[in-house]
Amino acid sequence: ASTGDDTKTPQEAKNPASPWKTIKTATLTAIAGDSILVQPGTYNESIESKRDGLTSAPITFKANGAVIIQPPTGTPGFFISHNHIVIDGFTVTGGTIGLRLGPHDGGDGPVSGLIARNNIVTGNSNNGIQFTNAVGGIVEFNTTSQNGQNGISYSGDSSKIHDNTTNSNGQFGIYLKDGVDHQVWNNSASGNTKGNIKILGITIPPPGSAPIGQRTFYIDGTNGKDTRTELQAQSVNTPWKTIARGLQSAVAGETVAILPGIYAVN
Repeated sequence: ASTGDDTKTPQEAKNPASPWKTIKTATLTAIAGDSILVQPGTYNESIESKRDGLTSAPITFKANGAVIIQPPTGTPGFFISHNHIVIDGFTVTGGTIGLRLGPHDGGDGPVSGLIARNNIVTGNSNNGIQFTNAVGGIVEFNTTSQNGQNGISYSGDSSKIHDNTTNSNGQFGIYLKDGVDHQVWNNSASGNTKGNIKILGITIPPPGSAPIGQRTFYIDGTNGKDTRTELQAQSVNTPWKTIARGLQSAVAGETVAILPGIYAVN
């Protein structure tokens, strides 16, 4: 925090009245199960973590209000190269990669249990959120926009990418580069230069969804809403409004079920 002091002891920094000044100081101390609670303000730091959490006790970086990370020129906002870390609730802007999650190089082996949640990642020169050589990474409830390359880029296996909003990025909104057993659902993507969602990895059905190629989407011209997700539109109780929206998502072998009503087709 702006009133913090990095000379405080770890015991003192547990008291909200005597915090550390920089997030970097906390990364040198936190161990599995600890939370780094960041008070509101703008932090001109590139935050790197080389400590491991545990599956049952991750290390959590948590924004306690409006926290903006503006890293120095040529650096990422967060660089997380070890296992079981959560990044929750930050605004990250002006870096190379907003959230860089994965090992320093391909020889380090896969990194597991990384979670990016509730972040706003915008205006970075490369990818907004980037997972590399990751296993079991979770990307949820983030907003990524106006990044130079992809809003969300994932390389590795077994991701869960859901309920993100990604728009106006220089390449794809979501780019799933490789790997197996990915689940991708309930994302909203628009206005990305080379395409909104590009999937090269192998996906499995998300929770509550039929396999791709076997889905049925419902259309109700009276009660439907085109802002609903693909998962929601697979229920007759939460349909889309227009036939065009159904055709936008349906692939070979799938059904667009049109409920009774009058539809103006241009």
